[in-house]
Amino acid sequence: MAVLSRFDSTFFSTIIRWCISQFTWRNAVVLYALFNLKSVPFSWHIRLFFHLFRRIRWQPHIYPDPKLLTDNKTCLEQHLHPIFAPASVTSRAPLWEIDYNCHKSNSTYFSDLDIARTVLVTNLYTPGFEILQRQMDKEIDETGKRKYPPGRLTVMLGSVFCAFKKEIMPYELYEMRSKVAAWDEKWLYVMTFFFRPAKRKGQEKTLLAVGLSKYVTKKGRLTVRPEKVLRASGLLPARPEGEVSTAPSSSLESPASGELVNGDNGLEEAGIREVLTLEESMSLDQAVLRNDKKTRSAWDELLWTWEKIEPERLRGLEVVRGFINMDAKLYEEVALTR
Repeated sequence: MAVLSRFDSTFFSTIIRWCISQFTWRNAVVLYALFNLKSVPFSWHIRLFFHLFRRIRWQPHIYPDPKLLTDNKTCLEQHLHPIFAPASVTSRAPLWEIDYNCHKSNSTYFSDLDIARTVLVTNLYTPGFEILQRQMDKEIDETGKRKYPPGRLTVMLGSVFCAFKKEIMPYELYEMRSKVAAWDEKWLYVMTFFFRPAKRKGQEKTLLAVGLSKYVTKKGRLTVRPEKVLRASGLLPARPEGEVSTAPSSSLESPASGELVNGDNGLEEAGIREVLTLEESMSLDQAVLRNDKKTRSAWDELLWTWEKIEPERLRGLEVVRGFINMDAKLYEEVALTR
């Protein structure tokens, strides 16, 4: 026993001496950075572009593969129309995101929202971005001039609101699930829910926070309706003849001075035939059939007609109505303080 005790003492003493010898400022900094990779310089850019390029669809006339994925990949649920299907990404709260209350700082939720929104909107918008871009570049007015200003289509963030429900502890795992709430003449509204995973199977996830954001699509100073972008991506059927939008945008959604809102219902087949660039071995008819096959596997046209999508959009608008009105009232308040 004495020999065994002496061996244990020598062994642990050796380990302790080795650990002390390895404790240098350089090693301490490296170890600290490894435990805070999410917050080191340029990590936000790396995360954003990783998810952006991972979800860009290089063939814009084909809708994203409608598979039910989990964790850090796109989640497309078969019973939902792809526009309203949520997209999920997980993360943790490293030490550099912790405030003096020893939980995730409120300010850091907004950088997480950047990533969560990118995961969702990239999947929805990029399939038809190039088609829409080329069509708008080729259109001319009655005088023979270009109908739209030069420049590429860009998606810009208008504003963000976040409500905090429960704290997130250091290094705790949480899920950010984003979905399209609605859209109007100018804005696409995105809701993001922060969830704590269920501890046991069958239990519900715990709601930690809710974020609400709005996006606008621009071509130069021209505002492009979200409906047009979604239709170019193959996500919206044509609006029936005689149907008009039953939810006109507020003054805040109206274009600013010098801007125009494109009122076209979407891309016509002739326009697609003119501007769509296909591989040499692929005809337009083959592309349409291939696109239809992909789309039909994600949602049933008979269940998700325009008449069903529109009520869901209007329901979502009612959910975010307070957010829309708040933005308008803030502009009024600014005018009173000048």
